[in-house]
Amino acid sequence: MVTQKQNPNPLAVTVITPSKQRDKSALLLLVSIILLSGFFSFLNLSEFWTVGVFKQTGGYPFGGDGPTPWYYQSAELYATVNLVFGATFLFTIVIGVWSFLEIRKTPLWSHLV
Repeated sequence: MVTQKQNPNPLAVTVITPSKQRDKSALLLLVSIILLSGFFSFLNLSEFWTVGVFKQTGGYPFGGDGPTPWYYQSAELYATVNLVFGATFLFTIVIGVWSFLEIRKTPLWSHLV
């Protein structure tokens, strides 16, 4: 005869841990975010360096003529926008690497459950 143990607390919450597949998927997503942010950070900061520091503006349609985005009004505005975007993506990389290192220390999603 097999008997089952009753839970002494009927209001107890059962914690379900995420599966290994979910952990791998989240890790893959995190690595993808880090790589994409690195790529976009490099592009934006290299544009800032080219236009803002070296003042190489040949071939850029500055002045707002034609179908150009708002940040093409001047070279200074274009450089500033690329610096802000590059810094934002760089910050995303820092947060992503920090998250990656934290995941290595503790199981993924453990702080949420």
